[in-house]
Amino acid sequence: WQLALPAGTERAVAQRAASVRSLMRLVTTADGLAALKCGGGYRSLEPDGTCPAADGRSSTRQRAAPSYGVQLESLFRFALPKSSSLTLLDVSGNNLGDVGLSALGGALKLNRSLRRLEIDNNAAGVDGLKSINLALKGNKKVHSLALPDDDISALLAAAAARYKRSLSDELAARQLLKSAYGRGGYCNHAVKQRGMAALKSAKQEQARARVAKDKLRTVCASLQASVLRNGEVATITAAGKNMRAESKLASEASKSAAKAQGKADALREANKEKVWLGRHKLLDAWVKHAGVLGKRGHDVGWFGEWRRAWGKPYLNPAALAAVQKRMPAAQREEWEALVLGAEDTFASEETLDARVQGLLQEARMHRSQAEFHAAEVQYHGMLSEKDPRAEAPPRLEAGIVRTEPPGKERPGQFGSGYYTNWDARRNWIYGELRTAMAQPPPRDYAWKG
Repeated sequence: WQLALPAGTERAVAQRAASVRSLMRLVTTADGLAALKCGGGYRSLEPDGTCPAADGRSSTRQRAAPSYGVQLESLFRFALPKSSSLTLLDVSGNNLGDVGLSALGGALKLNRSLRRLEIDNNAAGVDGLKSINLALKGNKKVHSLALPDDDISALLAAAAARYKRSLSDELAARQLLKSAYGRGGYCNHAVKQRGMAALKSAKQEQARARVAKDKLRTVCASLQASVLRNGEVATITAAGKNMRAESKLASEASKSAAKAQGKADALREANKEKVWLGRHKLLDAWVKHAGVLGKRGHDVGWFGEWRRAWGKPYLNPAALAAVQKRMPAAQREEWEALVLGAEDTFASEETLDARVQGLLQEARMHRSQAEFHAAEVQYHGMLSEKDPRAEAPPRLEAGIVRTEPPGKERPGQFGSGYYTNWDARRNWIYGELRTAMAQPPPRDYAWKG
């Protein structure tokens, strides 16, 4: 069942609220409802792949996009836990936010019918994804959930923009600190305090950007591991049913192979006598024709020599090729009808042999299918012996790249104590910050799915 969203006006908002109420009645009363798609038009990324949320603003297209938003929260809280037939739920593009996704996570803790879930383009945050992940740790039924790539990309883009701004703020703070000092040891302490506060704030902002990025990647890896675990649990749970189905298919393939083999053997036996009788008749016809030509005064001694060399009472394709080589060119016209007749006979034999080979190929194909299904029976039999409750999520790498903050020098790099070269240190830090500002953020700030 799929619901089309009205456009973003006040009347449309009222219609959406009414639609949510209708959805609640539908989900709770329709026993045969298996799939519900109520996706909206909200997109976390612009069509060109950029993220408007990176600068803290929403685009006009986003604000005007028709979506349910947190209106679906009532559906999640009161209707979804009661559904026993719904297996697919698509709520992508609805700008649910962390509040809506947390409500969906709460519903997943109670619902046991859902198998597939689509939640991308919902302005998801770390807390919302964490709610879904916590729900899936207890609900092992949902085995198909693609990571919300657009939402994750938007969050990482916002963290990357935050990180880049912090670099600019740090450079400005260090320059402010430098301006607090004058000649002769003069120091403007008010300016120095402002610079130190700004530097501390910039460093904290860098740390917050890195922590936000690392938390998001950790939650995504955990969520993906939970979905993979649920997929394995679903495979183990269905192993007995799949084993019976594969066993039936293997039996059917074996019967089909035996049937095709039997047809091939029967056809071969039925045609064997006919083929060899025809080949004997061919040689008899050639011998008779040679006698007729001999009475007409033609030299057919070559035919007698070939027949003695051949020494068999029938004619086959190899013998036909040999006799044609011995045949004088002057007599080819006299023997042409017999040659054509022999070629037609052998062509009909090839047709029969092709039918036999086709049946044999069919038998081989069915035997291969039977072997495949037999292997599947063994595989599902092995799975059926596992305990699905003992399955644990696999360990997945979060893709976090450990890098040093720009401008962090090595101990003793510019001297130590009284002998520290402060000018060289300051210029080096400035250069490192400017280089980091000109370059893209570390690669784990980008999401490739």
